[in-house]
Amino acid sequence: MWFPFAGGMVILDEEGIILLAKGVQFQDIDDLMVVELLVFREAILFCLSHGFLVVRFEGDAQVVIKKILRADARDTRMGAILEEVVQHFANHSGYDL
Repeated sequence: MWFPFAGGMVILDEEGIILLAKGVQFQDIDDLMVVELLVFREAILFCLSHGFLVVRFEGDAQVVIKKILRADARDTRMGAILEEVVQHFANHSGYDL
């Protein structure tokens, strides 16, 4: 039996006020690390499309957060997606983990 993976993210402004609490479910992905990274990407794209320039992202996938902070795109499971997320953080100084 197939069980979809889901991930969640909380986005806060600079004062700690919650801007968005988001959950995303994926049917065709069976790697929780990839799911968590895709949730980060969805949250970033949400912030960009809504003009949120100074935000803090909170998630419970510490391994993914550490990879983003180290700009570690060597993980072939997540390479292209991780590189995209790392670039968003590099290009938007108001984004924090």
